[in-house]
Amino acid sequence: MPNAASVYFEYVFGSDEYNEWVNSPYNDVFAFYINGQNCAMVGAPPVPVSVNTINDGNPFGTGGPNSNLFINNEIGTSGTPLNTEMDGVTQTLICQSVVQANQPNHIKLAIADASDHILDSNVFIRGGSFSTIPPEVCDDGVDNDGDGSIDCTDPECSSSSYCESPTCGNGTVDYGEQCDDGNNENGDGCRADCTLESCGDGVLDPGEQCDPEIPGAGDDCRDDCTLGVCGDGFLDPEEDCDDGNLENGDGCSSSCLVEEPESACNDGLDDDSDGLIDCFDPDCASDGDCEGVELCYDGADNDGDGAADCADGDCAAFPGCELPPLEDCGNGLDDDGDGATDCSDADCAAFPACGCSDADGDGYGSPASVHCDHAELDCNDANADINPGKAEIPGNGLDDDCNAATPGACTPKLAEAGVAGGTSNAGNVDLGFYLIPGAALVVAFRRMRAGFRRA
Repeated sequence: MPNAASVYFEYVFGSDEYNEWVNSPYNDVFAFYINGQNCAMVGAPPVPVSVNTINDGNPFGTGGPNSNLFINNEIGTSGTPLNTEMDGVTQTLICQSVVQANQPNHIKLAIADASDHILDSNVFIRGGSFSTIPPEVCDDGVDNDGDGSIDCTDPECSSSSYCESPTCGNGTVDYGEQCDDGNNENGDGCRADCTLESCGDGVLDPGEQCDPEIPGAGDDCRDDCTLGVCGDGFLDPEEDCDDGNLENGDGCSSSCLVEEPESACNDGLDDDSDGLIDCFDPDCASDGDCEGVELCYDGADNDGDGAADCADGDCAAFPGCELPPLEDCGNGLDDDGDGATDCSDADCAAFPACGCSDADGDGYGSPASVHCDHAELDCNDANADINPGKAEIPGNGLDDDCNAATPGACTPKLAEAGVAGGTSNAGNVDLGFYLIPGAALVVAFRRMRAGFRRA
């Protein structure tokens, strides 16, 4: 008779129906009744332990209900088979039931084939596990049996598969592992040794600027593994102040030094080392020496010349009012930082090499320039009727199309020019008609050597 209100025992269910008959009618089942209540239940809501309620799918490895409680024992698909004919078994399960203390209680074990009797199933009950003291659960971080040992440190867990030497990188968080993401790579939150990447662990992980636990990290390495910088609003050891900005004139300089007031406003010196001299320093705003002087920072036309702050030439040297560098139109660099280089910069429009020198206005420049309407060279920039876009006019003595291959002095025959004409051949005399633009039609005689063809 039990001397407490609860009893416990440990068991393993196994079956030869695994894995090929999973999710079939051959669902061999097991039950352990205590006072009429089955304590061999699993899941939520609880269902009886059976082939179909604890498995890893069919085919094996495709996932099934309570697969974390299943151990594959099929030859060829498992690492080291257990010494049993059963092709699959459960992890060690715990049966817990309420009983009547100090009174007789009824216990009945039932195991059955389903649909046929061909393949066997069985139940292994751990010897000595019947107890009114709960057994140690080996993976819950709790001292279940109250013996002062937790999980794998408890001798009861010596045979638990959970407490075997962990295999980092298998995707299962084993005993002794903080994580396991299925690989052995660093930089993804879970290190190659299956420990979690975290700030303060003495390892410089991706995304960390520093780690305060690394020897020599320095005082500027914060607890969140970021390095302190001036202007971030945190007072670091090497800073006198940090007001969250990099502006001067507000009591804390851009180098995080406390600003002392400008001691003199007419000595040409930066007395408080804030980068601002005399009336350019807000400390001197009310000083009599700065009355009527453009202050360059208050939005007012202090000197009454119609220009305020940076628009006033008096502020050319004031920080923030400096003019940007001019574009050098021939060095291949973007000197003024506007994204355009040399002649492609609008600032270079008047630069001779960047403009279009077109004296006769025909769209062709001399020298040739991509800034003209046409990029070709104009061979006569004093005559708009001569350029590469014109057609050659034979016989006018001009190179109308700027192409030396078609000189204007060459006069083709009338017939070749498409004008009516003819020739006569009398012995060795060749009579030809030629068209000379702007002149009368003339007859030219050319004596040819016998045997020579007509020109």
